[in-house]
Amino acid sequence: MKKFFLLSFMLLISYPVFSQSLKGKVVINDFEGNEYPVDSASVSWLNTDIISYTDADGKFEISTEKISDKYLIVSKDGYFTQMMEITNEKYKIIRLKPFQTEEIVIIEKTDKEKAKDKVSREDVVDSKDLEKSACCDLTGCFGHTGNVEVSVSDIVTDSKELKLLGTDGVYAQTMIEGIPIFNGLASVYNLSTIPGVTINSITISKGSNSVIQGYGSISGMINLVMKDYNSSDNLLLNAYTNSYLEKHFNSNWKLNLNNIKSFLSFHTVQKANRVDDNNDGFLDLPLITRYALYNKLNAGDPLLNDWSGYLSFRYLDENRVGGQVNLNNSPESYTDLYHQIVNTYRYEITGRINRRLSETSSLILQAGMSNHKQNSVYGLTNYNADQSDVYANLMLDLPYNHHNLKAGISYKYLNLTENVSFIQNNFNKTYSGDYEFKESIPGVYAENKFEVVHDKFDLTTGLRLDFNSNYGTIFTPRLMFKYMFDESLSLRGSLGSGFRTPEIFTENQNIFSSSKDLIFPQFIKGEKSINWGLSLLKEFHFGENDIDIVIDYYSTFFKDQFIADFDESPDAVIFYNNSENSSTNSFQTEINSKFNNGLELKLSYNYLDATFNKNGIKTELPFNAKHRAMISITFETEERNWLYNLNTQFYGKQRLPSTVTNPIEYQRPEYSDPFFMLNNQLTYKTSFYEFYTGIENLLNYRQENPIISANNPFGKYFDTTFNWGPTKGREFYFGVRFKLN
Repeated sequence: MKKFFLLSFMLLISYPVFSQSLKGKVVINDFEGNEYPVDSASVSWLNTDIISYTDADGKFEISTEKISDKYLIVSKDGYFTQMMEITNEKYKIIRLKPFQTEEIVIIEKTDKEKAKDKVSREDVVDSKDLEKSACCDLTGCFGHTGNVEVSVSDIVTDSKELKLLGTDGVYAQTMIEGIPIFNGLASVYNLSTIPGVTINSITISKGSNSVIQGYGSISGMINLVMKDYNSSDNLLLNAYTNSYLEKHFNSNWKLNLNNIKSFLSFHTVQKANRVDDNNDGFLDLPLITRYALYNKLNAGDPLLNDWSGYLSFRYLDENRVGGQVNLNNSPESYTDLYHQIVNTYRYEITGRINRRLSETSSLILQAGMSNHKQNSVYGLTNYNADQSDVYANLMLDLPYNHHNLKAGISYKYLNLTENVSFIQNNFNKTYSGDYEFKESIPGVYAENKFEVVHDKFDLTTGLRLDFNSNYGTIFTPRLMFKYMFDESLSLRGSLGSGFRTPEIFTENQNIFSSSKDLIFPQFIKGEKSINWGLSLLKEFHFGENDIDIVIDYYSTFFKDQFIADFDESPDAVIFYNNSENSSTNSFQTEINSKFNNGLELKLSYNYLDATFNKNGIKTELPFNAKHRAMISITFETEERNWLYNLNTQFYGKQRLPSTVTNPIEYQRPEYSDPFFMLNNQLTYKTSFYEFYTGIENLLNYRQENPIISANNPFGKYFDTTFNWGPTKGREFYFGVRFKLN
């Protein structure tokens, strides 16, 4: 298999095209380096009458027959004329420069339209989608896509994870503008600390993807594009509160500092009232106090400057308290009243430098570093951790002929120190102590996008070689293709491997709250995976009405998958690398429609088969719904001053861990109940203000008795990990945005 991928990649780089014509594309780049086609540009040979024009996608084809002096001239009103010598090229990408950047208006495709041009299977949550719900933080931004499932991993602290293809959140690589810094500790609570008003768009890539960001994308990638000077309002003020009286406030503003353009954002959350609607003695939602600051600085213009880039900084200070209703957050009361307290302090710095080497090629440096401290109490267990991350990626972007080669070197470093101690150890738990984990990963990679058949068949092959300080050499081949049957029907496919380092404590903090012991091997193997998938897209256009139908199938096979086994022992969670088969198979069909009367309709259905073999017996992974569906209806008036959205989600039954050894009052059924979730929001817009109000969990459905043995939180059977549905009832909210453009 390795030889096949390597041979395929080398053949595609050197593949010749025999033709009596030159094909190419004329483009322009915006401030961020995003590429847009230039239509109706003239393309001609010097001193001849042979001329061609670019189409709506910026593509052209011009005859080379009997052309000896191959000097190509490309021109369009408002742009500098380009003249270049063509040697043996059969495909040429030409970038035009405008006379004055600020006077050029680029009619660009939306992010969703651009996703249809990509080889990989992508779904985009754009700024329009983010207006359909409150989107107070990142985990609330996926209610209108069927590709991502947001799951609550701990009831008491309301920690959440993002699932792709039915796998746990750790298998999806979450990034900020292509930089993977959501690792370890950051993957648990950091996701819910990024306010939605600072996000410009979210790209969801399913299955095997690019090798550029590393080997960690097993089920796919979630990439956040943050707002900057160009995409932000001059001033945005946002205030929000809900029926629990939790308060959110956000402010965004931008400044033009000569050659530096700045975007600055401040975010705070103030704690809710103490609410216990289900009368189990525990708070229905944690008491959160949060302060976050984000600043992004842009310099240079890819249209006019050889150097450009950005630098961003983010700081977070959060206190999250959950537990019994009358807790007082005092260490002296920890043995009398059940507490879960998580204090988080985090800073991160990310940046990108783009050096243009020619009209088509560039050298790109991406880098990021972060430090994440967490001091926490889970009942009678103290967990304190400190994590530092460093990431750097130097890449050469070299389009030539009908290829686009990206190659480079990368480095990733992680240092995690953890301390686990017990305030009391009534059940003889054995996992207290100091733990340290270090990982250093230098790597090299190459990825080539190849237009096999013009406007028909694109193929991307990628290889990377990493040298993990704990697991040795890791080889990662990836392949993606897109085939256009016609302008409205396309097929995408992907195949590739992945690798992941399991982390016991950071990924399973919810287990700290129970009386169970944690049993795990001294040496943990890395998880290996192979993922393949197919995606079929059919587009229908009726005037200004559009309907897209997408059918996906993805399959992931694991080797040495790290399993947390809740069924093996009533007194412990057993961790081990599973030497038997583990796999997930995901099927999804989705219909997206947009009509000229302001109506948008989205429907999706997901089927998931997630299993592992235990002693030769096929077993379902717990807390996964086999059937999941969504209907999202949005209507916007012609004047665009009223916006209404109704979102309905259905979750089928889920297998639950066995509780047969518990006393009868603490036992739970083998499967959960199926349920519906209905959310809606109404927004009214004026010139400067937007008022929005909504109801989440409109049907007021909630899981009964989500906490096992809530009446005895320090007892043997106490467990807060048994959540499979909503634990909060109906929630009302109201917010207002002030925008100055």
